[in-house]
Amino acid sequence: MSEWLGKREITKEDLSEWLKDIKFFGSVARWFTQINLPHIVVVVPEEHIDALVKKVEKEYGTLSAGTLKRAALDALIEWIKK
Repeated sequence: MSEWLGKREITKEDLSEWLKDIKFFGSVARWFTQINLPHIVVVVPEEHIDALVKKVEKEYGTLSAGTLKRAALDALIEWIKK
């Protein structure tokens, strides 16, 4: 969509008016605005899974898709800042 608009990335304001009227606009807007951002898929080697689960549960209370994503992003940001 952003390429069609001639922009590198889009904002919520760029989305069609009819999209803004739907009740789950927030998740739709997040999808459209984040689609051009870098995405990383990480396959965790089997020997590190137990340690990863323990660490995420210790830091975030439970292991879920959301806490795992948050832990990965926090680790990436910390690594970038080094």
